[in-house]
Amino acid sequence: MTRSAPVWRSPAGASASYVLLASFVLVNVLIGVVISSLDEARELEREQELLDEEARRPAGPLPAVTGEEAGRELRERIMAARRALDDLESSLRRFPGPAPGGDDAGPDERVPVTAEGARAPDACS
Repeated sequence: MTRSAPVWRSPAGASASYVLLASFVLVNVLIGVVISSLDEARELEREQELLDEEARRPAGPLPAVTGEEAGRELRERIMAARRALDDLESSLRRFPGPAPGGDDAGPDERVPVTAEGARAPDACS
């Protein structure tokens, strides 16, 4: 009776073992990449949730200041709000589109609007 060589010593067995081992390694690498991507996505989502939560939180109360300082700070805040409003209005002029009061209103035409967003009765003609 002849004894056959072990499977791992034959050329076909060696290549099959190599293919099997290589496929295990590739599958493990693929799983590692997917899991690390999921962890990174979860981390980014957590950071975004924290930023959204901070944005939703109301600003703290203003510090107590004297009347003169409060007046100056209030004037500065009003000026900043006016500048922001002016910037918004200038950006609206750069991008022409239908006016908020209707399609027939020009860019500088102001239309009175009620609290519900409809035109005031005296503005309708």
